[in-house]
Amino acid sequence: MTGRIPWTRYSGEDVESVLATFISLEERNAIKIRPSRGDGGIDLIVYLDAETVDIYQIKKFAENLKNSQKAQIENSG
Repeated sequence: MTGRIPWTRYSGEDVESVLATFISLEERNAIKIRPSRGDGGIDLIVYLDAETVDIYQIKKFAENLKNSQKAQIENSG
């Protein structure tokens, strides 16, 4: 398949899994976690050193954001 990826055709779970895998390939110290509360989405913690981490929360919004989706993003920190 060439061209753009038709994100609307894929489930949020599939998109989150693929993106987590790509990030994990780039960031060897990444650990995938699935929180017990919230939207159940995949998060990644990347240990940069003994005191510093990057945290990724992966969400799939394939179309223009609605207010409720914007609120999810704002409240995910």
